[in-house]
Amino acid sequence: MRRYNYLKFLLIVLVLIFMTGCGTSNIITPSPYTVTYNGNSSTGGTVPADANNYEQGDNVTVLGNTGNLVKIQDGISLLFTGWNTVDNGSGTSYDAAATLTMGSANLTLYAQWSVIGGTGPAGGLIFYDKGLVSDGWRYLEAAPVSTEWTGIQWGSYETLIGGTEVGIGTGQANTTTIVTWLDSNSETDRAAQLCVALTEGDYSDWFLPSKEELGLMYTNLKKDYGVGGFSVDGYWSSSEYDAYNAWFQQFSNGSPFYTTKSNLYRVRAVRAFRSTAPTYIVNYNANGATGGTVPSDSYHYEPGETVTVLGNTGTLVKTGYVFVGWNTQADGGGTDYITDDTFSMSTSDVTLYAKWATVIDIAAITGVTAPVTGATPVTTITATAQYTGSVTWLPNDGVFAGETEYTATITLTAKSGFTLTGVAANFFTVTDAAATNPINSGVVTAVFPQTLLSVGDSYGGGIVAYILQPEETNGVYNYDASKQHGLIAAIADQTSSETGIIWAVTAHQSTSVGGTDILLGTGSANTDKIIAQNGVGIITYAAGLARAHNGGEYSDWFLPSKDELNLMYTNLKVQGVGGFANVSFWSSSELDAGLAWLQNFFSGNQFSSLKSNANRVRAVRAF
Repeated sequence: MRRYNYLKFLLIVLVLIFMTGCGTSNIITPSPYTVTYNGNSSTGGTVPADANNYEQGDNVTVLGNTGNLVKIQDGISLLFTGWNTVDNGSGTSYDAAATLTMGSANLTLYAQWSVIGGTGPAGGLIFYDKGLVSDGWRYLEAAPVSTEWTGIQWGSYETLIGGTEVGIGTGQANTTTIVTWLDSNSETDRAAQLCVALTEGDYSDWFLPSKEELGLMYTNLKKDYGVGGFSVDGYWSSSEYDAYNAWFQQFSNGSPFYTTKSNLYRVRAVRAFRSTAPTYIVNYNANGATGGTVPSDSYHYEPGETVTVLGNTGTLVKTGYVFVGWNTQADGGGTDYITDDTFSMSTSDVTLYAKWATVIDIAAITGVTAPVTGATPVTTITATAQYTGSVTWLPNDGVFAGETEYTATITLTAKSGFTLTGVAANFFTVTDAAATNPINSGVVTAVFPQTLLSVGDSYGGGIVAYILQPEETNGVYNYDASKQHGLIAAIADQTSSETGIIWAVTAHQSTSVGGTDILLGTGSANTDKIIAQNGVGIITYAAGLARAHNGGEYSDWFLPSKDELNLMYTNLKVQGVGGFANVSFWSSSELDAGLAWLQNFFSGNQFSSLKSNANRVRAVRAF
């Protein structure tokens, strides 16, 4: 019986095994699924790892950022906001510790990152992202709560500063405008001043936010994330409402209001940037203008970037003055800039003040007079209260020569507070000259008449001994009102010893030359006649020696006539000019066959002497 039962049991087992093998294709075996975490372009840390295998329908608990994932963008440590089934955040989002039901496939959860709420380069929180760089910036960062001030006035109560705006991107310019006014009016510790003076996280480009920037700070940090350590009190903006009020925002409910500038509210500084470098602005100040508007440069410059200076695009005017450019100081004592000048941005905001000047109205330029032969040209004018000036001359800057037309180029430089802009064409005058100048210019061209010679002047290879007078016209020397004429004496005697030289060679010492004269203008003809008698190229007699002189590289020297010799004595020797000795000098005027006229340069007496006697010779030439 036992054996029967055993066989029966074995048969049943075999049947069951057979049946199981035949039905394999109809049994569903659960497959294991995994959950993988992706850093989604993280720049540091590690993704969490879920080692579990899940069957469809299993519950999955989402892990947190256990590996301290970080993502840095433009110097910002982005805020980790959880996970999403799609990398761009368009799928289903999950926070840490959330649960989900496993589906029928492996699951990847991507880290999600937010610029808003991230930590900026200066250690504050990012509350605005434009999405792209424009005007030199993209992000706004709120300073850490540790820098916040309480109980601060806005300043300028009862005075409208003007020029502030409410929009996004205007806070930094607002702040510069406000601080410039506060500083110049001796107000201290006001909201904008505190922001500008702040250095935090090695950054010093902080400013007081505009009305709309302040609103973004409330909404994106205080309201949406509850971060930033903000109070429920009011915070000042940099947007002025009128002379008595400025905009602030209540952080208890986010409502913006305008309120009295003397009220006490909190201040939280902000900064604009596009990278880890700070940014600074260029602000233009009207500096007392009575009309027009200042240009606006909305760009935020990083240190080292090139700034191109704007022009007077808003047609600023100031009664009684002319706009002449910009200066880094209100009093004009800083660096001057004009339109399209460039400079490199430094490490602070720059204010360029309109520079105003009075148009120069002193027309007469003094200190530059008509050239005088032999004088040394001046190189500067006599300075006035409005300008100085330098002088150059044409044809040269050397000692003035005779019978030369000189042109002085006078370059005027306006003194501080004055300008040449606005000066009319041909406004300036120079005594005894025809002066011209272009409009708006201090470059004056002064053309003087031809220089006049004076007796004693060095000229033409010698010394001027006589200048022809208006009544003197004899056919040889004829007065010309447009050109001077006269006599030039050699600068030294042509005789080389105390013994002098004979008047005629031995063969003709008793022979009349004939036809010589004593008058002014006859010396050259006399000399020609004497040479014709005594021989050409011979220098052993007075006229031949005089004609051979080549002073100044001139070859027209001659022995003076009796009257010409007397002019040389009277105008030069008597005046102590010419280095004449107290001896007698030959003239070219013959008295008779054996005698010729001479003059004693000690007494001035003229008398005749034998042609064989030896006397001094001083040649002359006409001009």
